[in-house]
Parts: sequence; C-alpha cells; structure tokens
Amino acid sequence: MWALYRKLQAVSGIMKLGRTENTTHDPYYRETAYNFSEMPISDLQQKAASGDPDAQTRLALCYEIGEEIAQDFEEAARLYRLAADNGFAPAMSNLGYLFEHALGMEADIDEAHSWYQKAASKNYAGAQCSLGFLYEKGLGVQADIFKAVKFYYAAAQQDHPGAQVAPGIMHATGEGLPRDLGKAEKWYRKAAAHNYSKAEYNLGLMYATGAGMQKNPIEAAKWFGRAAEKGVALAQFQLGNLYVVGTGVPQDYVTAHMLFNLAGSRGLSEGIKNRESVAKLMNDAQIAEAQGLARNWRAKSKRGRNSSNTNVRVA
Repeated sequence: MWALYRKLQAVSGIMKLGRTENTTHDPYYRETAYNFSEMPISDLQQKAASGDPDAQTRLALCYEIGEEIAQDFEEAARLYRLAADNGFAPAMSNLGYLFEHALGMEADIDEAHSWYQKAASKNYAGAQCSLGFLYEKGLGVQADIFKAVKFYYAAAQQDHPGAQVAPGIMHATGEGLPRDLGKAEKWYRKAAAHNYSKAEYNLGLMYATGAGMQKNPIEAAKWFGRAAEKGVALAQFQLGNLYVVGTGVPQDYVTAHMLFNLAGSRGLSEGIKNRESVAKLMNDAQIAEAQGLARNWRAKSKRGRNSSNTNVRVA
C-alpha cells in the first residue's frame, strides 16, 4: 500500500479526555450557548442584570468564548461568581474551569477543585467529570484512580459524554480499569450518541485497526468523518489517508489535500507533510480547488461553530 497511508498508530493512538479538541466540559451551557438566536444578547444582559443566575451563566459563557460579544474572561469570571454565590451549580463548575486554566484570573487548582466539589455535591455532571479528570491525572490532588472512576461513572449516568468516553479509554488502554475492548466500544457509542468527537474518533480508530472488532474501512471513514467535521485534526488526518488510497471512500486527492491542510492548520505536522506529498500527484487546478475547499470549511466553521455542513465527504 502506498507509503502515504501510514500506520494509524504512528501518528495517533486513542484520543484521550484532556482539555483539547472539542472537550465537552459542561454539556448544557457549553453546547446550547452556540445558538442564542432565541435570546438576543441584549435580552440576556437584561435578565442577567436582574439577578437571574441562568442568564448570568449563559452571558458569562458568551464572554468566555467570545460568542456574539467580545471575549472578556474577567467579565465571565465576575458573572459566573455572581451565579455561583447564589448556589447555581453550572456557574460553580464553569468558575472552577476558569481557575483551573487561568482564564481571567491566576491559576489556582485548589480553588478550581473547591468549586468543582461544590457543584458536584449538587450532582452536576460537568463538575463530576472535571473532578474525575483531576483525580485521574493528579492535578491539585493526589492521583486516585478509584475516585476518578467514581466521579466519571456518576457523570456518565447523567449522559455526560466526556465522562462516558473516559471509562471507554480506560478499558481500551487497561489503565485504571481492566482492558476490555468490548466495554470500551460500548462507552464510546454512548458518548458518540451525543456527537462527542473523541468518541467518534476512537470508534473510527477501532474500526480502522480492527481493535476488538473486524476491520471495516467504511465504518472507520464514517466515524472519522463525523469527528473531522467537528475540527478534530487527528480525524481529518486519518480520513485524508483513506481518501488518498480509496479505502472505505472513493479515491479523491482533492478531498485528501483539503483534510491534510485542515489538520495541519490545527497543529498536526503530519498533516502538512501529507498535504505536500499528495500535492505531487495533483495538477494546479486540483490544488486550487482543494485550497478553496479548506478556506470555505474554515469560514463555515468560524460562523457556525463547526456545524455538520462542512463539505467533508464520506461515501
């Protein structure tokens, strides 16, 4: 098989939970905030000023991610604290996130843990997932895989996709839970049902490598495609490889070039290398078309927060 189609494990393994690549932190506020058409920002500001903690949290998130308003972490922190001081669990969890990542304030992992703990005590799934992550990685606390699993399971039972993918990763790697690829697949599918990109990518990897199942390049392309549409660089890279050789999808150098270009622009150096390699097999018109597709994808992604209409073609 052509050398451009590298071994999948050479550039990536399982996509872990982490804090990158479309990590779902608080599912309700961080996902629904991307569509505020039903509530103009002026109305949201008015409700927040009246002391409504839900509006304060939504408005804070707008400031945090720069949605329909200029990004301002300090204002986000102020609004989160107003709602958190009134006992609103989502605001507590999001405030913990700002402390954890030094957004609008100095990093303070102890303060982050404290806010996560307060929100988790109210059975808030986003905070439970974050606590699981802290205990798994030993961030600000002594690493404790049993506590990590406990918090992940508590959030997973509330259909938090980040918490659902976490035990899947543990079962797939044998780190923290017994290695069991069947259980890993089960957890990935639960998270993928919520369109969670890490689960989609990991399912694609399982189908591509035959990990715990029969290899199926068509299914691999499908799952890589779903994650690629959400801007996951590893998925864009893997899907680009499939387009180069026509495995699971029709051979298409233009689409492959576009995907490698997108992956490279998100910091994956292998994407740039493969883009240059496939370009040697293309004419100038094809390269121009691929570059135009990549520009259009980025523009749509910026406007629509990686909506599904991204021209990533999967047969």
